[in-house]
This record gives sequence, structure tokens and C-alpha cells, in this order.
Amino acid sequence: MNHRPHLNSISPALFGLVIICFFLPFTTVSCQNINFVTLSGFQLATGTQIEQTSGLLSSAVTNNQLLAQAASRKSQRKTAKQTPNQKPKSLPPKTSLTPKERQQIAQAEKFYKQAQAYRLQPNPISALLLGVACGGVAMIGVTIRQKALVEAILAGVGLLLLFCLKVMVDRQTSKAGFGIFRADYTTGYWTTLWLLVGNAGWNGYRCWRDMTDSG
Repeated sequence: MNHRPHLNSISPALFGLVIICFFLPFTTVSCQNINFVTLSGFQLATGTQIEQTSGLLSSAVTNNQLLAQAASRKSQRKTAKQTPNQKPKSLPPKTSLTPKERQQIAQAEKFYKQAQAYRLQPNPISALLLGVACGGVAMIGVTIRQKALVEAILAGVGLLLLFCLKVMVDRQTSKAGFGIFRADYTTGYWTTLWLLVGNAGWNGYRCWRDMTDSG
């Protein structure tokens, strides 16, 4: 292992890039394709104050109402076509909504008002992932025989935490937004994923080379 010292800095460098990715956009919360907040990995790890975005939230409500109204009108037209020989009774107004649609919009509007001044609490999984990346960078000053194995384990733990983070954010977003909101993952998240995959593969290769050399 000592005859390849220049290769020992590759893994810590990849972990360093993971830390940089934490300052990039990680996830965007949207409703009906309207984005209203974008969070970096660092904001997820430490918590942040979500600023008021009433304009976007109002647009999301309006968009949701229009979609619900369009669905209602489509259902009315379908019913009218199925009974061509009968003169339909007075149809509800074009803007009428079903009770379920009214409840959904009312819940969304309530959440939108609460979200205008919302304090996002620190996410422990994101904080642990950031800690793993910092630990990987610190490995540059460590000289142990099984260094490649330790770095591979750190990369594997990072991948597991990244997956758990996605599951947690998806669940919290869906629950808080009454099923209307959804979380989309952007540059920081996917770059972190590929950096950790590459790091795990690189250190796996180093472990294999060390075993081959010692054999």
C-alpha cells in the first residue's frame, strides 16, 4: 500500500466534493409543477427559515383549482355523452367542485398559509451524512493498513444515509402537503450519489489490489 501514496488522496478528495455538494440545491418542493422552495443539503442538515412565498403559493392554489374544475367538467361531458337520448337535467355550474376536491383545496390553502413563515428543523440523517463526508476527508491524515476498507465502509454508509434521507423527505413532504406536494431531487443530491458510488467502487478496487499484493 505504501508504494502508491499518491492514490491515497483520491478518496478524501471525493469526500471533499461531497461536502461541496451540500451547498448546492438538493431538493425542490413543488405543487402542480410550481416550485415554491429549494433547499440545499446544508439547509437540510442545519435547518432554515423558509421565507414567505405567497405569490407562488397562491399560484399553486389557483392551478390546483383549475385542474379540479377541468376534471369536473370532463366528468360532466362524459356523463352527457353516455345518455344521448335523454335530455340531461340541469348540470352543475362549470366551476363546481366535488366535496373531495373542495376538501383537498381547503387543506392545501391551510398548509400554504402555515408555510409562509415556517422553520425547517435540522434533519438528523442529512447531518449524519455530512459528518460521514467530513470523516472521509479526515482520512487523508490517517495511515493504517486497512485504510481503503475504512473509506469503502464510509462511502457505503453515506449511500445508505442518502437513500434514507430521500425516503424521509418524500414522506414528510407528502404528509405535510396532504399528498399535494412532492419533492424533486436536483444537482446536489444526484452528484453526491455518484460521488459516493464512485468512492465505494474506487476503494473496493484498492482493497482488491491490496489483497492481491499481499498474496
